[in-house]
Amino acid sequence: MPSFWRPIASALVLVTIAAVIMRITDSDANPKYGSMVWSVVLSGLGCAVLLTVLTDVRSRRTAVSVVCAIVGIAFGLWSLSNGPTWDTRQAMPATFDAAALSAAQKIDRTSAISGTAAPGDCVTLSPTEGNSPRATTTGCTDSSAGYRVIAVVDQPEQCPKDIDQRYFSANETDAAALCLDYNWTSSKCLKIDADGAAAAPCDTKGAQRPSAVITDATTTSMCPNGGYTHTTRRYTVCTDLQTTAPKP
Repeated sequence: MPSFWRPIASALVLVTIAAVIMRITDSDANPKYGSMVWSVVLSGLGCAVLLTVLTDVRSRRTAVSVVCAIVGIAFGLWSLSNGPTWDTRQAMPATFDAAALSAAQKIDRTSAISGTAAPGDCVTLSPTEGNSPRATTTGCTDSSAGYRVIAVVDQPEQCPKDIDQRYFSANETDAAALCLDYNWTSSKCLKIDADGAAAAPCDTKGAQRPSAVITDATTTSMCPNGGYTHTTRRYTVCTDLQTTAPKP
């Protein structure tokens, strides 16, 4: 066997061991399937190359390689069916954390404009006879508060790209845009539709209650029942949806 095969075989064995450790500790990004592939390929290939190098009888090399490949495939299949799997409910926080949400929202308190709601305030958007709703400042724990002000800017396009809602108000002398996120709290639910977000009793069909805040996330993959992503600020609010109307 050429001498250059020995370091290659050693490297493959080390990678194989690393793949097995990765599988056992469940540190792969997609452990159920990704580690299975690594287990099959690296266990079989590493074992086959190593034993082929160490086998002096040339006629046995093919048989040893086949046996080792079968062992690698068997380990991979066992890994798929019996190894640890990614349980999103175990990975997500147990309860909704309002402090974590406030930190993730990155409220820009330096962007206040006189005469408008300030960053950190909460508002209700109420329908009017015209085309635009009216923004009314209210306490964030108030049952009607549907939005929290994240920033106040001159034009709507200056808001963070992943903001939940933009509100623009202008008159003859002043103009300002409110960058709004949904006002999620553990004490109430929101009903969100094409008209926006409004507080609603949690037993109302279509009402949503926040169940967790996932930071450093851009998808709802860790939310058992879906949620709302914010890809620029990298956080997700997981929610539970009331799917049926309460019985009278």
